[in-house]
Amino acid sequence: METKVRLMILARGYPEPVPNLEFIDPATGIVYYVDLAYPQWKIAIEYDGQGHWDDKQQWEKDLHKNEVLHDQAWKVLRIAIADYMEPETFFQRLDAAIAEREQTRPDRARPRSPVRTGPVASFTSSVQAAGDRRARPQAGVMSQDIGDSSPSGHR
Repeated sequence: METKVRLMILARGYPEPVPNLEFIDPATGIVYYVDLAYPQWKIAIEYDGQGHWDDKQQWEKDLHKNEVLHDQAWKVLRIAIADYMEPETFFQRLDAAIAEREQTRPDRARPRSPVRTGPVASFTSSVQAAGDRRARPQAGVMSQDIGDSSPSGHR
């Protein structure tokens, strides 16, 4: 289902999220994977299927992963089948998360909000035209990049 969610995101004109991004809990050394991620904004998208609720061990692992992500200043967006079937609310939450992260990024001269035009939009066109590589996350992001504890201003 994560692939369907990723394709849905791409069809709406968002940049490609990094699938299965690895990160390590600095306190325990436990390795986790984020279903879909935008490392440049520290936004994690987690798909919660039925197995996440039926399997107590999976549920507990997801709770811990969520806590570790929040401790590392990540915004976690959860998506379920209902969100996939009617995604407008999910996309509103994603837009709000990106806008918040753009406004608090210390490396930005001017805050930018995602702007979509039409059914397939390109809110990153101005960023990409300027050559900003962070708008297109690369699959090879190292785990230590995720746990970076440098002050980022993201809360």
